[in-house]
Amino acid sequence: MFRHALMRDCAYEMQPPSERARLHALLLEVTQNALGKTDLELEPVAAELADHARAARGAKPTGHITEQFVRESELRFLLLAQRKAMRDHNLELAVTLARRAMEFDTAPPADRAEAARRLALAHRIAMRYEPALEAARQAQQLGAGTSAEGPVWQELAAILSCMNRLDESEQAGQRALQLARETADQRLEAAAMASQGSLFRIGGRTEEARIILERAVEVARAAAAPDVEGIARIHLGYVLGMDGKAQKAREHLAAALRLLEGTERTVNRVDALNYLFDQAFSQGQMAVAVKYLQQAETIARDLGYRVGLAQSFVFRAMLHDSRDEPQPALDALEQAAAISRELGDDRNLAVALANRGNLLLQTGHFEKAEAAFHEGGEVAARAGNAYAQAHAHAGIARVRDAQSRPLDAWQCYEHAIALMEHAGLRREVLKLQRKLAEAQHKAGDTAAARRTLMQAASSAVTQGDLVEQQAAQQQLADLKG
Repeated sequence: MFRHALMRDCAYEMQPPSERARLHALLLEVTQNALGKTDLELEPVAAELADHARAARGAKPTGHITEQFVRESELRFLLLAQRKAMRDHNLELAVTLARRAMEFDTAPPADRAEAARRLALAHRIAMRYEPALEAARQAQQLGAGTSAEGPVWQELAAILSCMNRLDESEQAGQRALQLARETADQRLEAAAMASQGSLFRIGGRTEEARIILERAVEVARAAAAPDVEGIARIHLGYVLGMDGKAQKAREHLAAALRLLEGTERTVNRVDALNYLFDQAFSQGQMAVAVKYLQQAETIARDLGYRVGLAQSFVFRAMLHDSRDEPQPALDALEQAAAISRELGDDRNLAVALANRGNLLLQTGHFEKAEAAFHEGGEVAARAGNAYAQAHAHAGIARVRDAQSRPLDAWQCYEHAIALMEHAGLRREVLKLQRKLAEAQHKAGDTAAARRTLMQAASSAVTQGDLVEQQAAQQQLADLKG
């Protein structure tokens, strides 16, 4: 017991180095015996135990406390502490701990590769993609031919997807999937399929995305991998929601919310809550929607998850807009855009700008609206987000329509439809086709408007979308009348 930290430090420094190492090794052993030996029991103090293990290097061997025991303990506790840091969304600490583990030169190559992979993961979650890619390449070199090789390819695929290098990402993901199946690693197989599904969605291959994501959910459940299953369900919920299957989307998102709690991906509950808000909001269930949004914002703030917070601000703007509160809505979008710019998050920035354009258009600020749509379109193109890019062009079309320039609106809607078809979102294409028909009719070409509506109605029948079919047919009847 010491009355002052200086006295403690002085007493510590007075110990011979060999004695200090012995005491650290003894503390390492006693702590494990007192707390238990499982990862779950030791994880809360893993960072401290890793430090004790490092300080115990060079201790005189006694009993089973050997140099090998000390070094193996240090590596184990570094990785445990890194997992806890990821769960707490303490990304700077996660990076530091992963780097220490990666530089552990006496560890087996597979362990060092896993540490490098986790370093890449921490950088990726922090949206530092170049350092993430560098760490993943190091992990590839270290893990070639080991059990770490498959997970490394999977992480590489995720990083390349974030960098909008979609072809390379798909190749890396296929390699991860191949290795997972060769080694019968169901967890890796599910994770690889979830990433592939997300990639297909981004690339507009919506039906392929749905099929592979449903399979990812099944495999992850069989592998008892709740974090992987949760992520797959978020992606699947998003795909189903965009395809108009609201009830199924909400079921998957609610399941993801439960599955991710307490895992390393617990922060992604914010994503699930934001999407749940969107689904409830679109169905007019305002009380439920507000509840989801409040939960999302609270978790995002508590964990410092700024990407999720920016998304929440976009949805808060939607809520304000529905209450006819344009200025608070614009303020929320400004906050979302500011965070996204700071993070270099083009995907969320494009959405915030498109929504800002919509609000400015509603309030009659045509020039500002057009500027927001133009910038949103450029950012969306840079991010490879055809959906956001399509909405930006549709926004410009609406500006042209409001300015009584129907021919220009016609051209912009056609561009938006082509982009939305590329995004693979069939229902959104039908909505835009009905907008195009309005512009064609205003431009004086009613025959073209009829052809567009007939095409939309036919496509809606093929897709089994009764709502859009009836809307197109009613619009066509109004034209004939």
